[in-house]
Parts: sequence; C-alpha cells; structure tokens
Amino acid sequence: MSSSPLHDRGQVPTLGPLIRHVEYSFLAVTALVVCARFYARARIVYSIGADDWCILFACMGLFITIGLHIKMTYLGMGKHSYDQVPSQTKERFIDGGMARLIYMPTSALIRISTLLFVRRLSPHRFVHYSTIILIVTCIFAAFSICVILLFRCIPVYVFFLPVENRPSNTRCYGSEPAICYAIPIVSVVLDFMVWLVPVVTVYRMSSLGWQKKLILIGVLGMGLLASIAAVIEVGVVASFFQDIPWGGGKMSLWVCVELGMGIIAASMPSLYPLVKMGVKRSRQAANEKFRSSSGNTPKFMGEGRGMRMDGLELPDLHAGPANRKFESSQEALHTVDEMTIHYDEC
Repeated sequence: MSSSPLHDRGQVPTLGPLIRHVEYSFLAVTALVVCARFYARARIVYSIGADDWCILFACMGLFITIGLHIKMTYLGMGKHSYDQVPSQTKERFIDGGMARLIYMPTSALIRISTLLFVRRLSPHRFVHYSTIILIVTCIFAAFSICVILLFRCIPVYVFFLPVENRPSNTRCYGSEPAICYAIPIVSVVLDFMVWLVPVVTVYRMSSLGWQKKLILIGVLGMGLLASIAAVIEVGVVASFFQDIPWGGGKMSLWVCVELGMGIIAASMPSLYPLVKMGVKRSRQAANEKFRSSSGNTPKFMGEGRGMRMDGLELPDLHAGPANRKFESSQEALHTVDEMTIHYDEC
C-alpha cells in the first residue's frame, strides 16, 4: 500500500459519514412523502393508480440502493485507494455491481410514474401518444443498459469482480469509461423529455389561469433538480478512474440525491388533496376558536340584511316567503358554517 503525507499523519479522509448522513436523510424524507401520497390517494381521492405503484417500486429500489451504499462505506467506499483493505475490495465490488443494475430500472419507474400521471391529467391526443412513446423509451433504455453492463465482459460474473481479480481469459467489449459517461447522459436527456411533456400539457389547458399554470409548471419542474444531480455525475466520472473508491463514494452520493429528488418531485402533485384537506380543517378549527372566544354570532362586513364574509356575498338569512327567524345564535352559526363549507368546496 502506497503512502501519502496525509496518510502518514494519520488523518485519513473519508466520505463515509457524509454519505451515510445524506442517504439516511433521503431515506426518511422519501418514505414520509410516499406514505403521505398513498394516504392521500387511498383515504381522500379513493383511487390508487398505476403511477402510485410505480413510485412505490421506485422507492423500494432507492431503499435497496441506499442499503448497499451504506454497507459499501464500511467496506472502504469513500476512502482513497491507499487506505483500502484488500480483503474488502471484492465484497464492495459485488455490492457496487448490484447498485449499478438497480439504478436504471429505479430511475425509469420514476419517469414512468410522472408520465402516467400526466396522461391521466389530460385527454389531448398529443399527451396520449407522447407519453406512450416516452414510456416505451424509458423501458428500452433501462433494459438495454442493464444488458450492456452484464454482458459487456465474458464470462458474465466478472462484472462483479475488480479488474485485478478477473481471470486471464476475460474478454470485454467497449470502453468502461464510455459506459460510465453514457448512463448519466441518458438520464439527463430522458429527464428533460419527461419534464417537457407536462409543461406543454399545462400550457395548453385553457381552463387554468396563468398563475395556476406557473405554479403547476414549477411543481412539475422540480424533477429537473434530479437532472442537475445527473449532470454532476457526468463531472464525477471524469475523475472516477483516478481513485475508484473515492470517486465511487461521490458517485453514490449523487445517485441517491438524483433518485430521491425524482421520487419527491413526482409525488408533489399527488399531495395536493392532502394539503387542501389540511387547509380546510385549519380554517374550521380557527372558526371554532373564534366562536368559542366570542360566544356570540360573528359580525360580518357590510350593512343591511345582506352580509359579506371573506369576499363572499351571503343572502339575507331573514328573507324568504316565511320571513325566517332563527331561534338561537347557534342555529344561525350552523347555517353560516354550511354556506362557508359549500364556498370552500366550490
């Protein structure tokens, strides 16, 4: 094992703690977001679609990837080559090979979930055909890259072995750096294409105002944050082969960020019913608190028999053929509450 001034001083740098902290954080946040998504779909919308199941399987892929990454940090990933223990290298390469095979199907499931959501959102023919084409493209890209990774070298099992431990009769086709560059580049291109479809869909919705269109485009555009992580991965590949354990640590960190941000961004639109229900309940709680503190019928803005509440013109509660009178203030409050709930639902 070669030495360096940093190693001689006993100050061995490692990315292990940083990798574990970041990936544990994404593990917790994505689990919370996906649970909230399924709660909103099952208990509020009463409908769980194919896009939800795709996100669930993608979340499982992310959790397996995080587990492999964390295990690899205890086997030397994130340290420099001169700090490696030779007996741990083989096991680390097996785990790394499994993580590489899981990455493309997981990212493909995230994109497919987004496309299925957009397809359900709009009946336009453009959206129907473009989403089908992109779904097929994502499946084909994931399958092709997995096949190339596995069968690039003969015999196949050498994919899980370090180069120095491979048998002498190993035959490999293509360049390993070229494949390492191709994978994040393909991810960036597919992410941009998948983001473009919902943007066009929202833009063509004539029923939405520009303010709501910008909000929707911003929410759906959060998926581009995952693309930024994939772009950074391309830069990491440039120095990856100079120090494979150290470069592998940086690569695993950005892979986790990419997949985690993709799952969170794809789940944001599905959380809208949950947010809407929370806002409605908070309003009702505020009204109850106001009534309990005042003890009387709230005073509304406006003069005469017509009343105004929160910008809504209310009818005259005493008008009508029977010239209705309320027997108590509680009855009047109950009537106003029903009208307020109806206004919120509209």
